[in-house]
Parts: sequence; C-alpha cells; structure tokens
Amino acid sequence: MTNSLSTIVVEVYRSIIMSMSKEEFIARARHYLHNYDYDYSNIDYQGRDVPVEVRCPKHSVFSVNPMRHLNGSICPGCYKDKYTK
Repeated sequence: MTNSLSTIVVEVYRSIIMSMSKEEFIARARHYLHNYDYDYSNIDYQGRDVPVEVRCPKHSVFSVNPMRHLNGSICPGCYKDKYTK
C-alpha cells in the first residue's frame, strides 16, 4: 500500500512540474532555494526533463535539471563550498 501511494505522489509531483510555466518554476525555485541568490532571468524552461542554465552570482552559470533543482540540487561550486571544508 505504501509503495503505491508513494508512486502516486511522485507521479502527481512530476505532472505538476511538467505543466508549470517558466514563471511558476522560477517562483518555486526561489522559494525552495531561498538561501541562494540565483539568477533565473535567462532560462529557457521547456519542462522538467530539459536542463536549464542558472546563473550563480558567486560561481557563474551551471546547467541543472529543473526537477532536481526543485529537489535541492544547487550550483556545483556552492555545493563544494558548503560540503568540502
């Protein structure tokens, strides 16, 4: 029962991300990744599976899968700074 429920939740989440607009993606990214001042002004959002180019003010531009980004994937430079000290 738990596996089927979690599968349903994941599918609903994926469908929401797939159908969201560029503006919705940016709003969610800013909400969930509020500790990072990323620039989303030049992204070409085409859905959850097409990587977008996000600008980190500290480390430059990085490419990221939108779904992974909303799940917490951050700039590789920020990750290195945070976890390898």
